[in-house]
Amino acid sequence: GELFNETVHAEDRKRRQRELREKCIAAAMADTGWDRETARENLRETRKRFTISYKDYESYKVWRFAPEVQEEEFHKAVEKRERIERQKEQCITHAMDLAGWDREYAKKQIHEARKRLGITYNEYRKNNFCLMDPEEQDAEYEKIKLRKAEK
Repeated sequence: GELFNETVHAEDRKRRQRELREKCIAAAMADTGWDRETARENLRETRKRFTISYKDYESYKVWRFAPEVQEEEFHKAVEKRERIERQKEQCITHAMDLAGWDREYAKKQIHEARKRLGITYNEYRKNNFCLMDPEEQDAEYEKIKLRKAEK
């Protein structure tokens, strides 16, 4: 019983790893036009040079970087993602505190404004967009763009 379950789980893990590896290879081929062997070799060599999951290799498109800078560029991308997540969290908390919104409503309002305007989390938070209706946000964002253009 138990040995059988361990064997099944090990086989499942191997199958999932194979599927993830194939997904990485297919993504690199589609993005670069590489043949299968070139994409497979890039993945293999990258994973020899530094520890990176298949999921991260694919989501950060690590194959786009020259081998000698892949690890550095990957870490920069992770740091950027973490910084944006912190800014998002600050923005949500700020909107909840200032406008009295619940978390889901704050996320929805921020998302809609960002989609409509292309505004950053920091711009939304610093300009208190949570206190404005969409028309006021549009007018305020025009002023922000003008200030940016003047710099």
